[in-house]
Amino acid sequence: LTFPSYFIKDTKSINDIHARMVIGIFSRKIAPPLGITRRFAGEEPLCPVTANYNRLMKEILPENGIEFTIIKRLTAGRVPVSASRVRSLIREGLLEKTEELLPPSTFEFLKSPEGEKIIKKIRGL
Repeated sequence: LTFPSYFIKDTKSINDIHARMVIGIFSRKIAPPLGITRRFAGEEPLCPVTANYNRLMKEILPENGIEFTIIKRLTAGRVPVSASRVRSLIREGLLEKTEELLPPSTFEFLKSPEGEKIIKKIRGL
């Protein structure tokens, strides 16, 4: 997998080549022996690399007999929910603002003694 990046300096081309190789390996070597005929991925409006990977899966997987479905990203208001956004709010000390972004059980966990340890780690304390 490192071979193309040695010769090609264009990051987008390298990302495409790596993604195509990984999707090809999954399609030909992993999915058939496991009987996988369908793959799901979350919609990715925030990360261009992951969005491109999803685009390539949509193109390549059906060619190999694997149905591909993208699951719409959850939004809070009009903003996509992401783990990065949650971690950023925690780093800023704004735990209460994560409530609308998390399942109730996760939000309650973060307020527990065990959750406080995770919050300290995220905040670098």
